[in-house]
Amino acid sequence: MLNYRYAELFDTGKRWYVYYYVVNPSSGNLERKRVYLNRLKSLSNKQRYAKKLIDTINDRLDTGWNPFIAEKHVKQYTPIIKALEFVVEYRLAYIRERSKPTYINRKKVLVDWLVQKKLANKYIFEFTDQNANDFMNCLLIERGIRGVTYNNYLIDYRGFFNLLIKHKFVTENPFKSIDRLPETAKDKAPFTDHEQKIYKEYLIANDYDFFITSMYCYYCAIRPNEITQIKVSHVNLERKTIMIPAAISKNKKQRLIPIADNFSKHLQNYLKDIPDNYFLCGMGFKPSTKPIARTRISEHFREIADKIGLPKNVFFYSLKDTCADRLIEAGFSTKTLRDLFGHSDIATTDHYLRGINTIVDKRLLAEFPEF
Repeated sequence: MLNYRYAELFDTGKRWYVYYYVVNPSSGNLERKRVYLNRLKSLSNKQRYAKKLIDTINDRLDTGWNPFIAEKHVKQYTPIIKALEFVVEYRLAYIRERSKPTYINRKKVLVDWLVQKKLANKYIFEFTDQNANDFMNCLLIERGIRGVTYNNYLIDYRGFFNLLIKHKFVTENPFKSIDRLPETAKDKAPFTDHEQKIYKEYLIANDYDFFITSMYCYYCAIRPNEITQIKVSHVNLERKTIMIPAAISKNKKQRLIPIADNFSKHLQNYLKDIPDNYFLCGMGFKPSTKPIARTRISEHFREIADKIGLPKNVFFYSLKDTCADRLIEAGFSTKTLRDLFGHSDIATTDHYLRGINTIVDKRLLAEFPEF
């Protein structure tokens, strides 16, 4: 069905005008527009001008012209879904590769809700504060998304609409007035001695590649995202160090990490004859030219943890907490832990040292508590 009706001439002898119908985006209804011709005195001029005007109007209607939409506000009449597609395509052009699936999913979640609520055909300017509030309530109540995850959704959707404001699609951010939820600390516990023992024994017997992957976290405090991007060339077994380049480090600071003797003896054989250009932890959790997604590490850990009966509050990254506990018990200083972990203090993970740490604590090589 067309969202317009072609122009025609209305002539009663006394009143002359050309009229046509077009959908007004504000109401969603076909509404009439008129152009009066009474100012033309000559009958032949009226007829000639009317014919030319009708042809011009109909040609413009066929090309999508809508007189209800002012040129300077034309982007506000973009369908919501099209506007969201613009945002995601714009972001995908410059964000990190690993962040792309998140933005694509954020768009899908909102689009699915719009379809469910029969709002998918609305224009972007019609997406209101109330719509945004209803949508976030749906995430909270119906989908059970809470805490940090809920706040991450909210931050991303605010970002979507800030970008739309920047590009003149809208003038206000409908997510601006929505409050973030209180965040509680994640219920994450270090390994107990017993849990550590059964985990280590299982890996050495059944999944040695993932044992090595786990030890990058325990001995070197390397994050999953860093583990999956480090190359063999970043490992110096002679100096017993691993270099984390600034480009892949979470805090964008280069880090030099010592390899403890307990771990070095495993790596000496494990990395023997492996080409420098291989990912340290690639496909199958072994050195490979093919990378893997960082999420595969936590997913694989949970599969193993469930199989051997580890509690739900023990995560892959609990290896780092376990390391911290063992080092403190062994009498290492907080400064040593800070340098190893890349933290400004041992209690946080979000504040980092300034500059590049290039000094290796020799005690970490010889006296690191064995896993």
